[in-house]
Amino acid sequence: FIYTIDTKIKRPTWNSIKQTDDGVRLRWYRPKQEHTLGYYVYRSTTAAGPFKKITSRIVTKQNYTDTSVKTGRKYYYKVRAIDDLGNASTLSDAKRIVL
Repeated sequence: FIYTIDTKIKRPTWNSIKQTDDGVRLRWYRPKQEHTLGYYVYRSTTAAGPFKKITSRIVTKQNYTDTSVKTGRKYYYKVRAIDDLGNASTLSDAKRIVL
């Protein structure tokens, strides 16, 4: 037998981002061929960051609505996947929205 400990997980990719009545609706794709437990969402007001985690708990679905946004601002989002072993992916590419 060969026993391999998996310490890496691929990062999620973006599906869509749009403004809704409740805030900003984010959707992303699960990393392929990964046992993903959930995700953390990060936000910044500049492309260069810093990106701060805006979800205190793991988001178990592949979407999230940020209700703490303000109109007239620009926001950038990134997502990080967490697998069933607790491994964290690198942050996804940034996705921008202007409200």
